[in-house]
Amino acid sequence: MKLKKVSTILIAVVFMVIVIISFIGLFSVKKVHVDFTVSTTADIERVQNKLDKFLGANLLVFNEQEVSLALADEPYFEVVSVEKSYPNVLSVDIKERVEVYYIEYQGEFYIMTEDGFVLTKTTENPSSRYKIYLKLDGVNVNSLAVGSYIDTDKNEFVRTAFEMAGQESVNLTDCIKTLTVFVRGSESPDVIFETYTGVSIEISYADDDGVEKTQEAFESYYKHSNDYEKTFSHIIANKVDGKIDVRWSEPPRGE
Repeated sequence: MKLKKVSTILIAVVFMVIVIISFIGLFSVKKVHVDFTVSTTADIERVQNKLDKFLGANLLVFNEQEVSLALADEPYFEVVSVEKSYPNVLSVDIKERVEVYYIEYQGEFYIMTEDGFVLTKTTENPSSRYKIYLKLDGVNVNSLAVGSYIDTDKNEFVRTAFEMAGQESVNLTDCIKTLTVFVRGSESPDVIFETYTGVSIEISYADDDGVEKTQEAFESYYKHSNDYEKTFSHIIANKVDGKIDVRWSEPPRGE
């Protein structure tokens, strides 16, 4: 009788082990499916190979954060989302980060995205029509590191400037040569856009409806028919009696 009980227990244990092994196998990652939104020159094979290391992982206990960690040394690729597609597929959405700004700091140039994420650094000036020079006047840089966002002593002002420049009306690299964040002491910041046509667009008190001021300033800028008319002019956007006021302090030629 005692032997029969032992046999029953052993059979139950073996059965449980088989069930557990089968259960684990059922939810083991068989495929890492990646949707890429990237340029034709992006090395997606290298990224796919890094993510394929998760083949065989248990999807039930898999931590999605592991994907971002696996691509920590790939700053040009942003992990948009990670989803577990049961029973055995890991789905990852990745997009390529685009170079927009560059800034000079301690003898090196740092290239960043439109929201200040640092992509790479170089000792050679990366100036081109497709990159905007970021100037910080009265703003101190705390740190700049590839794979992180620019950190300053006035992060809120810098983020506001990026948001202003990111409006569709600005056209970023199509017309902007330099973006300056200008701060004096405890005063509100001014943001100045230098265009390739020679027009300076100054947004005063940029932390007060800066996005709306930028939109209206650039609407005024684009109303003029050609670059010759706009050359060397100056636009100032401010608030007067609570309303946004856009003025050409130096009128376009022909006016």
